[in-house]
Amino acid sequence: MFVVSQKLSEICVKYKIGLVYLFGSQKENALKLLQGEKVVIEDTLPDIKKFIPYSG
Repeated sequence: MFVVSQKLSEICVKYKIGLVYLFGSQKENALKLLQGEKVVIEDTLPDIKKFIPYSG
C-alpha cells in the first residue's frame, strides 16, 4: 500500500469515514499521489477538493 493512501486509510478508520470524494481541477494528480506516483503541479493555484459526507 502506498504511504499517502495508507495514511488516508488510517485517518478514515480512526474517524469512521466510509467515503471520500476527490474532485477539482487537480483530481487526476490527487489520484496519482494516492497511487504513489510523483506529480509536478505547474498551476500556481492548484485546486484539489475533498468531500467527506458526515452522518452523525
